[in-house]
Amino acid sequence: MHPCEAVARRRWAKIARIGYAIRQARRDRAPRLPICYDEKMATVGASDSVAIKSERSAEDLGGDASGLSSTMMPSSPVEAPAAPRRAEIPRGGGTMPPSRRQLEEWGRLAAPGLFDQLTHDGNRSAVAAVRWRDWRLDERRRQALCMARGLDADLTQRDRCPLAWSILVCGLITYTLADFSPEFDRVLRRARDAGDFDFSAVPVRGPWGWRRRARLAGYR
Repeated sequence: MHPCEAVARRRWAKIARIGYAIRQARRDRAPRLPICYDEKMATVGASDSVAIKSERSAEDLGGDASGLSSTMMPSSPVEAPAAPRRAEIPRGGGTMPPSRRQLEEWGRLAAPGLFDQLTHDGNRSAVAAVRWRDWRLDERRRQALCMARGLDADLTQRDRCPLAWSILVCGLITYTLADFSPEFDRVLRRARDAGDFDFSAVPVRGPWGWRRRARLAGYR
């Protein structure tokens, strides 16, 4: 045998012995858990693997799982106690208001159509669209003009930062609707008084239009 090969063999043997010693030490340190076997107490190593068949809960199945239980696979004659059921999370059932993230996503989807409608498919700037309109309230006009200037300041924002761009568009629509509709103007003022500065007119209609959201929030 070549001397180099003999040295390599000795090194690999040493590494193997060290690895075996580490595994043995971990196995000896593993806690031993009590289980019930034939009405007597016995112990099993925590490192020993026992295959368990997990049944999904009623929450996962979306139905009644009262007839289901957790059972042991045939790999062991030992029966494990039934696992504790998870606490059920209350569900809104369609009556809870959407989250802020969901509203932002809806706004992102609706913003391009609203912006194109306001600017005649981009044939005029957002600032020109605001100035062209005959405003009822100077306060709402100033607020809408601020949103419009933000939109016109960077025309690439629509593609680079669609979420930020859509927030400006939704703000512009919100102030425009507040000037057009005294009812929504009252809702918006009550939302601001309550510290809700994110209340938006978008989505304007639909299952979660501003009227339903305002009613659930107590602004109507």
